[in-house]
Parts: sequence; structure tokens; C-alpha cells
Amino acid sequence: MASKKKTVNPWRTARSLAELGELTALWLLGEVPTHPGQPDAPDEETMRIRDPLVRFNRAGFVTEFSQPGEKLKDGFAQRAAVAEFCPETAGRKLAALTLCSVLI
Repeated sequence: MASKKKTVNPWRTARSLAELGELTALWLLGEVPTHPGQPDAPDEETMRIRDPLVRFNRAGFVTEFSQPGEKLKDGFAQRAAVAEFCPETAGRKLAALTLCSVLI
């Protein structure tokens, strides 16, 4: 009887923000097929900002949402945005930056 090789979900084995960030970077690069909450490859618009997102995820952050900015078209625009998980010290610094910049 042939044995079936069980595939291990890499997301279940991650034990730190750094490991989750690396998996997210690999997903953005097409080396991991799925991402929690996103069953397929990154959206087409994400590919325009992929390289900065990969660097961001490899720098200790884990992005869960992002979108590139879009210029005003037909009265509508899209503001560039990213939502992430990060260590508390980095989060406090980012929060402080929102007080004196256009960051939201």
C-alpha cells in the first residue's frame, strides 16, 4: 500500500512575527500559494507595490492589507494604505508619526 505524503500548511508552523512576515513575502513573490484570508495570488493592483511590501514584511512587519494610491478619476481617488502587525515598540513609533504627518 502506497503511503500518502501529508502536506504541512506553512502558516500553521510559523511561531513569530518574523516567520509570518517571511511567509507573507514568499506569498507576494508567488512561492507560497495561499495567504490567510486570501485564497489565491495577490490582487493585480498589489503587484504594483509588491517589492516594497516584500521588504516591509522582511523587516519585522506583517502586512494584512494594502492598496496603492490612485489619482483622481471621475471624481474618485484611492489613498495608498497598508495595515500591518508589528512589534509594540515599532507600533508606538508609527503612532507617534501620525501626530505630525499625513499618516493615518
